[in-house]
Amino acid sequence: MITRLPSLFFMLSLAFYYVPKLCKKQNKGWIKIHISTGLLAFVTMVTAMLTKVGTADLLKYGIFSLSIFLICYTGYRIPRQGKGMRKYHALATIGFFVCLFGSIIIKRLC
Repeated sequence: MITRLPSLFFMLSLAFYYVPKLCKKQNKGWIKIHISTGLLAFVTMVTAMLTKVGTADLLKYGIFSLSIFLICYTGYRIPRQGKGMRKYHALATIGFFVCLFGSIIIKRLC
């Protein structure tokens, strides 16, 4: 169960950002919820990684934890460094999905 929570919070974070944006009702409240659920995704991913110490899945969870950390870090830097950091935030988010896709492909091949 602990391994499913990070993906749940990550998808909720995306939903809390993009659904209000698509409906043209985005405000600071939705952004704060987006940030909170993203942070919960990071904390639960690190917790899941710690439960995998000593197993073969540790590397996979470590990579996912790193990618979510990069998403959180670049998101934290957006208000401080402006729109230039948004590109890195989007790249970090795409990187997470690349890791997810790679993980699924490797699992299918092995």
